[in-house]
Amino acid sequence: MDDQRKVIAIISILVFIILGLGGYIVYDKFFTKKEEETKLTQINNNSINLNAFYQIEDTLNKLDLAFNDPDSPYFAYPYLPKKVEASKFDMGAALYLCMRSRMQQINQLQYTPEEIVKADFQRIFGNNLEYSIAEIKKSDNFKTEYSAGMQSYAYFAPIDVNMYSPEYIAINSKTKLEDDKVVITRKIVYVEYEMAPGTALASTINLYTDNTKKKSLGKMYLKNGTINKKELLAKHGSKLQTFNYTFKEKTEEDYSLFLIKKEN
Repeated sequence: MDDQRKVIAIISILVFIILGLGGYIVYDKFFTKKEEETKLTQINNNSINLNAFYQIEDTLNKLDLAFNDPDSPYFAYPYLPKKVEASKFDMGAALYLCMRSRMQQINQLQYTPEEIVKADFQRIFGNNLEYSIAEIKKSDNFKTEYSAGMQSYAYFAPIDVNMYSPEYIAINSKTKLEDDKVVITRKIVYVEYEMAPGTALASTINLYTDNTKKKSLGKMYLKNGTINKKELLAKHGSKLQTFNYTFKEKTEEDYSLFLIKKEN
């Protein structure tokens, strides 16, 4: 009787183990497959790694933050020439691009370690531009320079910045995949804000093709001080400057800035 109980117990344990392993295998295969699927996104029926797409989006946001604000020492840098090749990017502008998103706006001197700036530089430019220390232009609100003694970039970025100062707005209008490159087509417009009486919100924007203000595109009313980019694109898209931002594949998860070129 004891032997029979032992046999039953052993069989029960084996069944439990087999069921457990089976469940684990199903779980593992299901979630691994699901995870692999979520790493891809589609551009014109072509697949691209989702991490690469996020990287491109992050670089575009950094470009806008660094160069669309008149307070920037490199204001409108990508829009002035017909094209800006990554390999010929002004080194001071490239370093400021890497620094700007990390600047904490506080009324005292701050430091960002060089290794962090170099990592951002590599992430943005890849092998298309070689990192080097260079002088970074200064503006009234943003001052940056390299500190060899601390192996860091020292910067000053005051708190008092007007969120409704004139600026360029960049709107993504099209994305396409070409061999080992992703091309983002963007519409660029220069705007000046008009404040709503008695409030801290803007009510209206004046639209121009560029910051020379030679060509006005009229006014547009805002809701809660926010620009409706879809509406702006629908009404004025054909009149705006068009720029193609090209990113070149380094690995399937790594696309680096390669070229910014004016289309019209």
